[in-house]
Amino acid sequence: MNSYVDLHMHSKSSDGTDLIPELLQKIQETGIKIFALTDHDTVQGVLQIIACRY
Repeated sequence: MNSYVDLHMHSKSSDGTDLIPELLQKIQETGIKIFALTDHDTVQGVLQIIACRY
């Protein structure tokens, strides 16, 4: 079963392994439609996502 929702992701801004552009590419490739970036102690990743989307 494929999931189109992932409500717990981390970027390299926190303890993940991917920079925001890489993470967004993986999200698109896997068909995820709804996601939440849950980085610890920073909103830098969220700000980068917003910048990429506009």
